[in-house]
Amino acid sequence: MGSFSLWHILILFAVLAFIPGIVLAVLLFLVRPSGPNRFGASAPARNFGDAITVCLSKFVDFNGRASRSEYWWFYLASFLCSLLVSTFARPIIGGFAQIVPLVLLLPGLAAGARRLHDTNRSALWLLLNLTGIGGLALLIVFALPPAGDDQARVFE
Repeated sequence: MGSFSLWHILILFAVLAFIPGIVLAVLLFLVRPSGPNRFGASAPARNFGDAITVCLSKFVDFNGRASRSEYWWFYLASFLCSLLVSTFARPIIGGFAQIVPLVLLLPGLAAGARRLHDTNRSALWLLLNLTGIGGLALLIVFALPPAGDDQARVFE
């Protein structure tokens, strides 16, 4: 009863791993970005086809802004594509099912960075996904309305 086992170490590690994510999630809601949006002009709302086209054509473009509709339509398309390939292509092709999420990873990160820019936050907020609970905080931020459209004079 008095021994310190491997399970105790794993539980301690899990608790300590989530503490930075919890702190960052709390800071996310306490510290709101102020001033005008410094990432460019507002992005237009997109329909399903336009959102997929724009996100795949800007698959390495981490600059600019992405509207809520653009991000969420692309997220839905990526999820459905991964689901279909893993359901139907795995028995037929095998390893192809693991390639599709990897192909969609970079466009998804770029769309996420542009969506964060639309809320006047840096793309470094995507690192919250690495903390576990930070993914929930990012989900909330991605659903926020866009920040102001005024261009900031960052270097003055």
